[in-house]
Amino acid sequence: MSGDYEQVCAFHYKEAHLLDDRQWDEWLTCYSPTVSYWMPAWDDDDTLCGGSPKRSLSNLLSEPGWT
Repeated sequence: MSGDYEQVCAFHYKEAHLLDDRQWDEWLTCYSPTVSYWMPAWDDDDTLCGGSPKRSLSNLLSEPGWT
């Protein structure tokens, strides 16, 4: 396998581990502030809120790169 494929796989495993462990601040260091990202919003009971970037609140207007 190519080195690029292995690097992408390693990144996804790291990202999944950080999310599973709810290490939100550490997870945010994986991403560039110059790119827009969307992730679904969850309530306190681990229930998905909405499911669409147009229907759920996941917008942090104070931080560049988030929509």
